Amino acid sequence: MYLDNEHFYSYRARVNYNSEDNWYFPTRGARFKVEYAYVTNNFAKLDVRTEDGSKTDKTQGMSDVSAIWRMSFSFGKYFTLQPMLYGRLLFGTVVPYIFSNTIGGDWFGHYVEQQMPFAGIGNMEYMDHQFVAAQLQAQQRIGTLSHRTLLGIQAAYYYNTMFGPLGATFGYSNRTKKPYFYLNLGYEF
Repeated sequence: MYLDNEHFYSYRARVNYNSEDNWYFPTRGARFKVEYAYVTNNFAKLDVRTEDGSKTDKTQGMSDVSAIWRMSFSFGKYFTLQPMLYGRLLFGTVVPYIFSNTIGGDWFGHYVEQQMPFAGIGNMEYMDHQFVAAQLQAQQRIGTLSHRTLLGIQAAYYYNTMFGPLGATFGYSNRTKKPYFYLNLGYEF
């Protein structure tokens, strides 16, 4: 495969619908996104390169179709099921390597734009030109968290001795609403 510093142009159309009540932990609503892109390197077609880097004839551009559909169904006050169907299909005689499908991680587009999440894969893996997946996620809410902004300030001075670090730390936070003082006399055991 020949890799070169190339420039690509894309024409895109996208529909994005989101009625979820929370981005990370939705309990109701749906998220739907579909996109079509036509990719070229000369505004109309793709220049095809051989392994030695010489140009050959022009070919049709690459078509990129991607979609995400997730819905949230709550059962009771604390349990939610989220089925999701997603994928990306690449069509064309030539698919530039930089546009290859990648999967892994927990988020869409985390490291590269075309990255799709996949359970059990923490790094990025390259996939075939057509990739479709289904996911079923269950969320159990255990409790609620305070949404108050936490603020804190701290100042410290330490000196390294043969007995370990000697020093003091002063601090305050809006959570405890009282001053904090810590005196360190040597190594921590």
